[in-house]
Amino acid sequence: MTTRLFLVILLPASAALVVASKFGHLSRISLVLAAISGSLFVLVLLHRFGLLDGEGRSGLRELPRRQFRNAVVPIFVVLVLSSGHLLFEALRHDALKPVWSLPESRETKGFWVVGDTFVQVRSDAVAAYGLVDGRARWSHAFPYPQKVCAASRSAQDGIGLVAYAEEGETCDRVTAFDLGAGRPLWTHDFPADRKYPLRYGAGAELGPGGAVVFSEHGVTVLDPRTGVPLKSPPVPSGCFPLAEGQTAAVGDGRVASLLSCQDDESIVLSVSELAAGSSWTAPLGAKTRNARLLSTDPLVVQVRRLVPEDTDEILIFDPASGNRLASVPLKGPYLGPPALVTDDRIYAVALRPDDSDELVAYSFAGETVWSTRFEHGIALTHLAGTGPAVVFEDPGDAAVLTTLDPDSGAEIRKTRLPESFSSLDLTDFHLTPDRALFIEEDAGEKSSAVHAFGFGAD
Repeated sequence: MTTRLFLVILLPASAALVVASKFGHLSRISLVLAAISGSLFVLVLLHRFGLLDGEGRSGLRELPRRQFRNAVVPIFVVLVLSSGHLLFEALRHDALKPVWSLPESRETKGFWVVGDTFVQVRSDAVAAYGLVDGRARWSHAFPYPQKVCAASRSAQDGIGLVAYAEEGETCDRVTAFDLGAGRPLWTHDFPADRKYPLRYGAGAELGPGGAVVFSEHGVTVLDPRTGVPLKSPPVPSGCFPLAEGQTAAVGDGRVASLLSCQDDESIVLSVSELAAGSSWTAPLGAKTRNARLLSTDPLVVQVRRLVPEDTDEILIFDPASGNRLASVPLKGPYLGPPALVTDDRIYAVALRPDDSDELVAYSFAGETVWSTRFEHGIALTHLAGTGPAVVFEDPGDAAVLTTLDPDSGAEIRKTRLPESFSSLDLTDFHLTPDRALFIEEDAGEKSSAVHAFGFGAD
């Protein structure tokens, strides 16, 4: 009986452990519980019918009917619930299948997806790879002592902008790249005869109809293919563009920038119409720590206040007149990723009192359309078509990627990364219809890796 008992319990449990290694934390527990419960269930049945000690059906007399029922029912319930959870998890989670990875390299400053090409901007080079297979297509190195500081958030018409400088110097040059051919198109160098060196790095952004380059010396709009200056929007006296990212944008015939004026507690939004030459400015309010320019049409700015008692908010402006159309107060101190803007929605992360996060969809009138709670916080957000995609982490599991319905916030698809990936190490991601691209950073080593996954159900 001892040997049989050992085999009945140990073998299924051991097999469950091997199979469970392919599942998430909760599914592993469910599978092991199901295996052990099933083994015990079989053991009780065998004992009930006297098959463990060779007495055959005489074993029926050993266990009265009520005791048999009391022993079997709890085990059966655990077996059903555990197996049910395992089946539920398996059906509701697509597996992200590794497709290709780029070797570990210098830190990633930005990336673009252009057609079937993935372009990685590193601190030492700009390199392009096939989106489907990860094969190298072209590379442009920035040999020492040059070092890349930043890249434009997006590419436009096959062009991307890269800001760089000599090692140890403040970023003061911008180069435009033809992302199809992998060659530089032009370089903009801020004036060498400036009255004082740049205190912070210059930046650059692309949009329909222009490239905007900015530093504390001003804002200039250039032709994105030739680099010929198109317009230098006026900057009020005593003001200069903010140093941090997402502070300027061009598009829809206008250029917008966030300016720091007089002191660190005063930030204004400045907008100029490129054709008409008209401009306006609007204050973002006192005690502003920083701000992000999210969109030029609609004109949306995300503001963070200096003190926790002052509510962070999203401000929506009329791009023609500068009138404030709506103000969306954000719940709790803003700690999450930047808000996302589409043609008719704003998606923002809010911190709840219980330390969970909420993704909230707002209309341009400032009304809450829906909200979805993420118990263990939100790590990253991204627009997948017109709806949001969110990366978060379940306790004991790897990072989870979910896409939400833009109208209701309901979960459309939920996928799980392999357990070797933690959301804490992922700094950015991008979705295409058949690929999920993730940037994984090692802050201590100042290195990064790129991983591409396919969707298991596709």
